[in-house]
Amino acid sequence: ERVRRAIAMGIDRQRIVDNFYPKGSIVATHFTPCAIPGGCEGDEWYEFDVEAAKALLTEAGFADGFETTISYRDVVRGYLPQPALVAQDIQALVGGAGDVWCHLMIPKAESVADIELAVRAIDQAAAQAGLKRQQPIPLHALIESAHAVHNAFAIAAHPRVQSLSFGMMDFVSSHGGAIPASAMDVASSPGKLGQFDHPLITRAKLEISIACHAFGKVPSHSVIT
Repeated sequence: ERVRRAIAMGIDRQRIVDNFYPKGSIVATHFTPCAIPGGCEGDEWYEFDVEAAKALLTEAGFADGFETTISYRDVVRGYLPQPALVAQDIQALVGGAGDVWCHLMIPKAESVADIELAVRAIDQAAAQAGLKRQQPIPLHALIESAHAVHNAFAIAAHPRVQSLSFGMMDFVSSHGGAIPASAMDVASSPGKLGQFDHPLITRAKLEISIACHAFGKVPSHSVIT
């Protein structure tokens, strides 16, 4: 709990809203908007306080930092108009964490070209930050479409890629209704195929797994990113 609070208190959300969100945007104080009845009940979110964040980390036994993964979804939404810039700013605010990152998750990886683009951006940022890692930051690729599954072998073969992860929900939605939502269920039911029986989902899982095993990488499914 202290570590989560420290991370929350170490991010200047007002700065992010001021720099990257549409004019008139405000920093949320609660999980749901205050316009929703009962939306602003309970305690407000933590204020930006770097010194208090450092103190919490020290209390939690992480005075010298810790290993973690920071992931972001590079998809534009009305509430997240510039995801890449927001992610970069969070990286700058966290500062120095690149020395201990175990890996970075790359969402929406459709091809080797996407991986190469990520490699160039990450290595450039690492060089500018003066990171002193013995090895470059490994990448995990999130496979979330039929096109990405088609390119799974090529992506898994990339030397910087450590793992392929199956993003089932976006994979299903990318099919525009051809795969029903019920196909994400763990078990099949009368007239409905679950995720271990639906042919398109089963094939995607097998393609990802085979690609990983072919190149000594780690396949994963339903990861939290």
